[in-house]
Amino acid sequence: MNVTAVAPTVGGYLSVWPSDEGRPEVSSLNFVAGQTVPNLVTVKVGATGAVSIFNAAGQTHVLADVVGWYDNASVSGGWYNPLTPARLLDTRSTGPVGPNTAINLQVTGRGGVPANGVQAVVLNVTAVDPSGSGYATVYPAGPATARPNASTLNFTAGQTIANLVIVGLTNGSVSLYNETGNTHLIADVVGWFDTAGTQGLVFTPITPVRAVDTRAGEPLGEDQGPYAPPVAAITGVNRNSVRAVVMNVTATQTTADSYFTVYPPQTVAPTGTPRPDASNLNWKAGQTVPNAVMSGVSPSNVPGLDSGLVTVYNRFGQTHLLIDVTGYFTAPPA
Repeated sequence: MNVTAVAPTVGGYLSVWPSDEGRPEVSSLNFVAGQTVPNLVTVKVGATGAVSIFNAAGQTHVLADVVGWYDNASVSGGWYNPLTPARLLDTRSTGPVGPNTAINLQVTGRGGVPANGVQAVVLNVTAVDPSGSGYATVYPAGPATARPNASTLNFTAGQTIANLVIVGLTNGSVSLYNETGNTHLIADVVGWFDTAGTQGLVFTPITPVRAVDTRAGEPLGEDQGPYAPPVAAITGVNRNSVRAVVMNVTATQTTADSYFTVYPPQTVAPTGTPRPDASNLNWKAGQTVPNAVMSGVSPSNVPGLDSGLVTVYNRFGQTHLLIDVTGYFTAPPA
C-alpha cells in the first residue's frame, strides 16, 4: 500500500503490521506537524486479511492506496527480479513537468529491464524543486481517463522527496502525472516482475523487524557507504538463501542536505560494485525521512564477503540510519 499521513498535529510516526500480531517496534512513515508525506509499505496481512495502523503521537489523517498483493502459493503472479538501481528519467535536463500534465516513460529494454516478458516494475520516483504543493501519480501508461484516484508522491514547494513505486506497464511504459505547479521528476528502476512466474524470486512477508539502528553508535559520515546486515535480523531463515529484501530505510538526526543510495555489494571493497547513479531517499538538514527500499543482497559465494548485506551510501554530512525489514525474496521451489 501507499500510506500517506495528512495534516498531522505533531511530529511522529506510523507503524503498519499484521492485525493479529503484537505491534513491532518499527516505523513505517515519519512526519512533522502539518506535513503531508507518503511511503510505500509492503505488509503481511493478518488471518482475516487485515492490517493495523498505529499513530505514535497527536492526531493525523491516514490514506491507504493499495497497489498490489502477493499470493501465498507463488502461482498467480509474476516473480521478482532485483536490479542494481539505474536512472531512467531526470527532467532536470529537459525541463520540469507542468501542471495537470502526464509524461510517458519507456521502461522495458532499459536499465536492465528486459524488452519483453515484464508485467510490472519497481521504481524510485523523486520530485525535485516543485514550485508549489501538490502530488504525482505513477500508473500504467494511458490516457488521462486511466489515471487512478490515488497519489504516489506528495510534496510542498521546494521539497525534494522520494517514494518507491510498484507499477504495472502498458506497452512497456508508465505515465507520471503532476497535479499542480511545475516539478522535476526523477525515476530510478530497481527491479521488475515477470509475466508468467517463470523467472525471478518469490516473496515471503514477515512481521516488521528492526535490523539496523546506528543511534547506538556512530552515524554515517560524508561520502561513506558501509555494509548493513538486514538479512541477519530475519529469524529462522538461512541467510544464504535470501536474494533480496524489502526494507523501510530511515535517515534521522541529519546534519546536511543529502541522500542515501542503497545497492547490493558483490565483491569485497574497494573493488566492489560501482555505486549506481541513483538515490533512494533525499532529505534536508535536520529532517527525519523514511522510504521503502527493495534491494538485492550480497550473494553467498563471494570469498571474504558475508551474505545478506546491502551497501547504504550517504553523500553529505552525518546521519543515523534505521533499517526495518518487512519481507524477503528467495529462489522459487524446485
